[in-house]
Amino acid sequence: MVLRCGAPWSLVCVLGLFTKIGALCRDAACDAVPSASSALVQRKLLVAGDASQMELREAEGNTGDCQSWCSPNPSTCTFNECKACAGCDGMPHCAGWCEHNTKDWSAKCAMWTCQDCGACNSSPSSPNGYTYVGTGYCDGGYIGGWDTADAVDIETCAQKCSSELNCKFFSLQVGATCSRYSSVAGNCTTRFRPNQYVTFGKAPARPGYVAGEPGAAWSPEHQKAIRAKLIRVFQESDAVCREANIEVPGERWSGLPTMAKFLRLAFHDCMKYADGTGGCDGCLEWKGVGGRYTRDQHGKKQLNVSDDGHHNGLRPTVEILEKIYTDPNFPPKAPGLWQSPKESGFSRADLWAFAGMVAVEHGIHLNNLACHKLDLDDAHGILSQCHPRVGEPDCEVAAPRPFHFASGRKDCVPDPTADQPYKTFKTELHPDPGANAASTLAYFKRDFGFNARETVAILGAHTLGRVHNTISLHQYTWKTRSAMLFNNGYFRNLASKEDWYYPTGSFPNGTNIRTATCRGFGNSRGERAPARWKPHAFYHLTNGGPVQWLQEKKVCPCFDPSWTRPDEGCCNDDPFSCKAGCEEYRIVLGMDETMLNSDMSLYRQFSTNDGIPAGCPGLEDWNSEAIKSDWRLRSPRIPSNDVHGDSWDSSHCPFTTIADPPGSTPMYRVVEEYADSNEKFFADFFPVLEKMLMNGYNASDLVVTPMASHACPYQDPHDWHRHYSCS
Repeated sequence: MVLRCGAPWSLVCVLGLFTKIGALCRDAACDAVPSASSALVQRKLLVAGDASQMELREAEGNTGDCQSWCSPNPSTCTFNECKACAGCDGMPHCAGWCEHNTKDWSAKCAMWTCQDCGACNSSPSSPNGYTYVGTGYCDGGYIGGWDTADAVDIETCAQKCSSELNCKFFSLQVGATCSRYSSVAGNCTTRFRPNQYVTFGKAPARPGYVAGEPGAAWSPEHQKAIRAKLIRVFQESDAVCREANIEVPGERWSGLPTMAKFLRLAFHDCMKYADGTGGCDGCLEWKGVGGRYTRDQHGKKQLNVSDDGHHNGLRPTVEILEKIYTDPNFPPKAPGLWQSPKESGFSRADLWAFAGMVAVEHGIHLNNLACHKLDLDDAHGILSQCHPRVGEPDCEVAAPRPFHFASGRKDCVPDPTADQPYKTFKTELHPDPGANAASTLAYFKRDFGFNARETVAILGAHTLGRVHNTISLHQYTWKTRSAMLFNNGYFRNLASKEDWYYPTGSFPNGTNIRTATCRGFGNSRGERAPARWKPHAFYHLTNGGPVQWLQEKKVCPCFDPSWTRPDEGCCNDDPFSCKAGCEEYRIVLGMDETMLNSDMSLYRQFSTNDGIPAGCPGLEDWNSEAIKSDWRLRSPRIPSNDVHGDSWDSSHCPFTTIADPPGSTPMYRVVEEYADSNEKFFADFFPVLEKMLMNGYNASDLVVTPMASHACPYQDPHDWHRHYSCS
């Protein structure tokens, strides 16, 4: 980025000493100009001196080392690099600048290397976060800065450099250029134009974040770079784990980091400890984390309910974030940082909270991508999602506003016996997935200060992801084939809204349905299908549980005759249709849409007995002993003593009328509001997520700013040259 002048540029170099071009000229011809004897020198030059004495001087007959420049104006000595005459030695050459030593003159002391009077004997004061390097500029690693708007003063130039993560030092010529560089200023062996530039480098990285202290504030540039890093993990979690040599315990497909796991981690980090302390502190109770359940333990009534391991399945997600936290260049194919988030003073808790927010934002982005496709783009990657609302006005969603991102959380002081700083052996309190709404609300009210509406809203986070039986003993998904899309689909399912059915299995011609199409199945009129919920006991625990609620939709059963067995004469050549009256209730075999007791009870009111639903007509005899005595009773029947009766469903339970505070909207009505409107759900979810991520802090403890908005284009994981970035 330096002009190579050559002979034709000599005149420009002489006349441009105070211009941008002159500042960048650097070659033998240019360097010789000030002391050369030539006709070009015999011109009127703008001489730098006292601001009140700037004058035009005639450079005549300068056959020696600045002989005609030494007297009567010694202030030109420095400007013209004259060193061989008495007037240019010692105090006299800066006398005019030292006489009135104001702030402005102090800056000139540094610019013109005056070191023989007052403030000129010391280096200029450094802007915050920088150290004085010296005069002149280094020619390595130039990244930009030829803009006079940033060359106003040292502070303005420093702020510009600070906004660029790869800027490591800047060289300022006031009024001309604020040049920024990505190399290290101290490594330069030769400096150019020492009489025109003053140079500052970013201060050496401090030892890093200190546990127990508030995390440093994030700049928009840090948010942009770390967001791009996270999105690469979301879209290429398997590859990124391999690059970092991160072990994924158990079944790899279920243990890899996902957007849902980042959001889950953000919640779990903010749980309080049994002693009432804690909150969002960058630490997790590590007891029970790791591979817990093998498939050969399932269905044998041998396991016991345990409070251990409620963070299970989060280990690879935590380790990926720790790699981002400590390595400024991880992951590859994403922006690098000048120093790691830890070295920059950020707390781990702030990073975990930020990752949860970015997961929601990216889920909204993917939701809207899915609204613009009618079929599969990729049957296996992140675009393999099928949106059940394609073509409807409520398919696309929009954030009500940017998230308010808070920084300043404090990480817990590490346990000296733990092998990682994010592990703690303190007991954390967590909600019980087998409990009902009253118990769930009591937990969130006690530990997070949530009311009934906020409790319903925060559980809407289940719109992302799924559960895994080798991790938690629970299985299936909240939303079939759309687990990466953030929307109100969780509430639509919970309220049994009519939507498309997405089965597994194969078409009559043998084509796999899941890899062939995103087209949904409905009734004989081609309409979205009605739904119902049934509880099902899975027989893993000694009490016959755990119990989950599984959704069935009443659809045409002709998509896979090999297992759906429709009545004779119901089907024709179109597997998506059937004759009127042939519709049947069907689960999504192997990919059931599910709810836990803590979810279903937000809408339907019931009690629980050791995790087994009770308290509704038809459930009187459906209990642990009955479930264990007869496998056919894993789903309750009507009447309860008739195993040949019809299946019982959630409509026999009343709506959940719990209201907190008293007189507010009951919980079931809040569920219906969210099911009918993405806007209402988002309007409540954004502030309640922010509140959750501030658990354990007063508002005055944190620095809260709107989260910087960035566009992060989708990258094709098959493109060798892909690079994740946000603009």
